[in-house]
Amino acid sequence: CLRVCHPLHDGRRQITDFLMPDDGIGIDEVRRHNGSIEAVTPARVALLTADTAEAEGESELAQARIGAMQARLFMLGHKNAREKLAAFLLEMSERIAPGEASFRLPMSRYDIADYLCLSPETVCRNFTQMSSDGLISLPDSQTVQILHRAPLEFIGR
Repeated sequence: CLRVCHPLHDGRRQITDFLMPDDGIGIDEVRRHNGSIEAVTPARVALLTADTAEAEGESELAQARIGAMQARLFMLGHKNAREKLAAFLLEMSERIAPGEASFRLPMSRYDIADYLCLSPETVCRNFTQMSSDGLISLPDSQTVQILHRAPLEFIGR
């Protein structure tokens, strides 16, 4: 897992993306906005030239990234903390372990907070509340088990 970070003027950071295996990103896109790409877990990356990227379907990748960015902007601007976390958990569930109820989050609660524009305390409080409500189970600090997907989807819409 990699995180795409951008420094803010007050010294904080904004995480704008988490990249999972087989995800791609244009390095110029990150550099243009003074960003960096950092490893969350041990990772190997492949650098594709423009010719290789074009052959690999760069325009399809770009379209997918634009769609994901639009969905994320909507989420950040129009959802409360609980809704943001529910949407995040559903997104990560599909990206990390499609079709599975249980998955391991490779990122910390601090990373999740920076990604969702929330405080770490708010993220932790909402994890605890969702667990108390019986929507999810947290066997350990990184494992999430979705117990009731439909209500979580309703919250995360």
